[in-house]
Amino acid sequence: QTHSIVKLFRELAELIHPDTIILTETNVPDRENLSYFGSKGDEAHMIYQFPLPPLLLHALHSGSSKYLTGWAQSIPEPGSEATYFNFTASHDGIGVRPAEGLIPKQEVKNMVDRMRDFGGYVSTRTNPDGSENPYEINITWFDALKGTQEGPDNLQKERFLCSQTIMMSLRGIPGFYIHSLFATENDREGVERTGKYRSINRKTWDLQELMDRLNDTGHPAHHIFQELKRLVAIRTDQPAFHPDSQQEIIDMGEPFFVIKRTHESGEQLWSVSNITPHRQTINLSELNTPSELYELISGNTLQTGKLTLSPYHTVWLK
Repeated sequence: QTHSIVKLFRELAELIHPDTIILTETNVPDRENLSYFGSKGDEAHMIYQFPLPPLLLHALHSGSSKYLTGWAQSIPEPGSEATYFNFTASHDGIGVRPAEGLIPKQEVKNMVDRMRDFGGYVSTRTNPDGSENPYEINITWFDALKGTQEGPDNLQKERFLCSQTIMMSLRGIPGFYIHSLFATENDREGVERTGKYRSINRKTWDLQELMDRLNDTGHPAHHIFQELKRLVAIRTDQPAFHPDSQQEIIDMGEPFFVIKRTHESGEQLWSVSNITPHRQTINLSELNTPSELYELISGNTLQTGKLTLSPYHTVWLK
């Protein structure tokens, strides 16, 4: 019935205003989510990429891209008139159901337990047999990345920016929840006030308080806000990041997550991320890149060879 309603909206939209974009939000396992493109491309123009937040969170917690890479390599082509809406955080929480079948249950449990350690809450759903499974992690995305499965560390800012840069690199259209732009911490007082777990990521900012935070050069929020604006500006100028540009996920081992984007003009761009808290060296010649590369984020020119990445460092190479 829901699919019929979406098809009806699509028919009406194309009659009344053909430029309308229909975006479905279905926080369900991946296969069911994908079905909202429609069997003949007759439903949504975009779907929320719900598996991305739990998979990316797991990768950055574990230091292994195994499950993220495996899933990203299997993402179906969305068709010529559709694309994905990539995001990491939302006003609700980090859905766990989309990770079903993609991350082993015990590893999901370990991740959920760590979220409680980082000040978050976990909403559950009741199964037909009366048992309960995690449904949603309620935590701000910034605080979700304050550490790894080993516990908190001093790389929260780097890990957070790595997550947003990866999200911006994937095929589709990136979306930022406003609290990600501000590096908002958990609003546990909001939870106590409302009695609702989701309030932890719905802080209402006082404008002056927020401006003071963003203008304080010593505050992590200042650096994150400025860096995200800079990354968006860089991304906007790259044809290879167009939603229709081809995507190839290259497996370079668990410490790395590598995306190759190719525009119809032939222009290519590689996004290479170190998803671990340790320095990692990658051999660029294995990516079949040109002999000379320009790194968009730093503005440096590189020669094909070995590249050492600091913890949670991402490079955009062309």
